[in-house]
Amino acid sequence: LCYFIFRKNSIVLEMVRGTVFPNGTTSKNYFNIDDPKGISNEGSWEWKSGNKGTIYKVQINKTIDIDYVMFLIKQKYNNLKSPS
Repeated sequence: LCYFIFRKNSIVLEMVRGTVFPNGTTSKNYFNIDDPKGISNEGSWEWKSGNKGTIYKVQINKTIDIDYVMFLIKQKYNNLKSPS
């Protein structure tokens, strides 16, 4: 899943990576991004169950190459449709 958060001067793209369980295993289709330009940031939170949710955030503004952002989004799309 991908989410777009619209701000006054930018758009924030959030791509769900998956869940890391307390025993160290990850959810099905856990996603690792290939980001050579390093424009994505990792984020996480922890649920009461001890599971850790993780996302990638990309700040999109006028200086960001939109084709490169599409390259990142296509990685997430290909991860979802690939057999596990």
